[in-house]
Amino acid sequence: MSSPETCDRIVGYFKKTPFLYIADGHHRVASSVLLARSKREQNNAHTGKEPYNFFMAAFFADKQLSILNFNRTCSTLNGLSSDAFLSRVSNYFDIYPKGHEQVQPASANEISMYLDKNWYMLKIKARNSASANPVELLDVSVLSEKIFASILNITDLRNDRRVTFVPGTRDVSQLTKAVDSGKMKVAFCLHPISFGELKDVADSGGIMPPKSTWIEPKLENGLLIYSLS
Repeated sequence: MSSPETCDRIVGYFKKTPFLYIADGHHRVASSVLLARSKREQNNAHTGKEPYNFFMAAFFADKQLSILNFNRTCSTLNGLSSDAFLSRVSNYFDIYPKGHEQVQPASANEISMYLDKNWYMLKIKARNSASANPVELLDVSVLSEKIFASILNITDLRNDRRVTFVPGTRDVSQLTKAVDSGKMKVAFCLHPISFGELKDVADSGGIMPPKSTWIEPKLENGLLIYSLS
């Protein structure tokens, strides 16, 4: 872009925008920062204009973003029978059996679960509403803490091979098929996180739980190639 007028107009737009939020690609951005720091330390003639100081980004207004849910399947009940597992879950959630009816949460505070060819709607019994940490208020955090950690003894969801993440772009029937096939024991369907919740986490300096949002639109791979050398 070589037109000074166009550049000035774009700069003017950004001056009117007090904050930008990273909605997707947090880990790629963090990796870019680490790379830039490493390159700067190695370059005695560093000016700040080298290619490694920049990375590609696309900017969208919040109203142009679509935040979908990221569902979970798990291949273990941690040695529990289905009845024992449900009993443990009932300590943290009110459980509403839905039979074979495929259900999805209609709002926050609800999580649907598929187990032994039956769907259940789980409603969180108690939430630490006085918590100053907005991450703890997310449904996905409650699921991770109360079921995955406390009941299934899974604390590293990102790297535990017993857990599979299913983006909200896929039909919920895929959760049913995964469990019915025997490969998975239980599946959970979450309500999408709102932009307001994402913003609250960022403003508090927090980090979103792994695989908690599926953001669209996504840029196609290979649209631009950027050399760091």
